[in-house]
Amino acid sequence: MQTKTPFSVEDFLQDETFLSWVSNPDSRHACYWNEWSARHPEALATIEEAKKMADMLQFPNFRANDQQVNEALNRLNHTLDVQEAVTKKTHHNFSKQGYRVAAVLLLLVAFGAFLITTHQKNSTETAFWTEVTAPYGTVKNLILPDQSIVFLNAGSKIRYPKNFQGNTREVELCGEAWFDVHHNETLPFIVHTAEADITVLGTAFNVNAYPGEALHQISLERGKIQISGDRLQKQILLPEQSWLLLRDKNTARVFKTNNIDTYSAWRAGKIIFRNTSFEAMARQLERSHNIRFTIRKEALKPCHYTGEFSMQDDIEKILNIISMTAPFEYIIQDKEIIIQ
Repeated sequence: MQTKTPFSVEDFLQDETFLSWVSNPDSRHACYWNEWSARHPEALATIEEAKKMADMLQFPNFRANDQQVNEALNRLNHTLDVQEAVTKKTHHNFSKQGYRVAAVLLLLVAFGAFLITTHQKNSTETAFWTEVTAPYGTVKNLILPDQSIVFLNAGSKIRYPKNFQGNTREVELCGEAWFDVHHNETLPFIVHTAEADITVLGTAFNVNAYPGEALHQISLERGKIQISGDRLQKQILLPEQSWLLLRDKNTARVFKTNNIDTYSAWRAGKIIFRNTSFEAMARQLERSHNIRFTIRKEALKPCHYTGEFSMQDDIEKILNIISMTAPFEYIIQDKEIIIQ
């Protein structure tokens, strides 16, 4: 959804990813909208209003067919044209706000069937999906129904069908995971993240798509993958290439690296920083060591650091080494580290 000020209820109600999130908070769009809401606190009141209006339609007897919706929208457009003409001629005091309300109601009618159908579909599918979460401080590995191998990094979640059916194998990822996909030319394997859809036949690659992070990165070790999305230009990725999305700017670039396996070094218990900002380092250590950071020294946030550690290293050891290049003091209180 494009950033827009001021935000309106109509904007949200016309976005199918928003409606999917409202209908099913555990959908693959949850990462995107939870993050988007956190980055746009000025829109929270409007989001809540849109969610309430959308929720009103989630009852079983409400349906609207395409003809009814189109007729209603045509009537609304005609009314708005007439009202605008009358306003210009007579300077009538009646505001368009009433028509805006009507527009919202018509949008609700238009998407009512979508919400109900999605809700019913999600209710049916939930029982046939498996969800695996790797809590902070842990890394999990699992084998999917097609024998593909997945390593799930700390603070990540993956959803997949108990049995792949149809013409594709599709999973949903929130966070970071490494995939070694079982080759099957007739059944493409698709990883859905909040922003991207990654399509493969058989390959090994790493996906870093943590909500709240500025970057979304996909790194390919072998094989070939296709990256696409509603807001993205389609891109083919070859071995030893990485695709990097700057979320705030919604711009992506591809670059080649000779050390592609370092992006998935976390599978071997390594923590590798590559010119990483202090703020991003803190978030990564929060996940790997299950501890919370509070950074009171604002000047540190944009500082960058390069180095390598083990997930088994004590957090104090890591901080003491980092502080040699970026001087700071810290206090540990229970499960919180205060940087000052």
